[in-house]
Amino acid sequence: MKELMIGLGNPEDVYKHTYHNAGRWCVNVLAGEEEFETQRAAQCALAKKHDIILAKSLVAMNKSGQAVKNVIAYTNAPLEAVTILHDDTDLTLGQVKIQTGRGSGGHHGVDSVFAHLGTENIRRVRLGVRPPRFQGKKADEFVLKRVRDEDHERMQAMFQRIEEEIGTDV
Repeated sequence: MKELMIGLGNPEDVYKHTYHNAGRWCVNVLAGEEEFETQRAAQCALAKKHDIILAKSLVAMNKSGQAVKNVIAYTNAPLEAVTILHDDTDLTLGQVKIQTGRGSGGHHGVDSVFAHLGTENIRRVRLGVRPPRFQGKKADEFVLKRVRDEDHERMQAMFQRIEEEIGTDV
């Protein structure tokens, strides 16, 4: 069974190192030296590392569902082999939760995925992106800001832990 990991985020360069793009950023780290190729039919850029297909959505975060649906069809991956990686402002920077069958917590990109797939029964890697200085603040006050230097190292460490846990580096 082939595994498909999809990083959600905004494809424009201006969002590349923002908290909201943690899913795409993580997939880049997981890919290592592997090159991504754009597949317009899948609405994603794809890379393969060992038996894992890594994908980065090429549509805006809040419209991610169509791209996720398209890349699943394009790769013929069974739903149980699909993992979505996305930012989560309910988790402190560096925290990770891997869950299946849970609500979106108000994340519009995840809502879009659920709507297009017709199910919440999909494995998700929730990437904690809320720095302590933003506790008590609304997500829209920081998620589209560039990750500060002091947070960058914690983000990278989180991505490395995910690589070890999920096992893309076999």
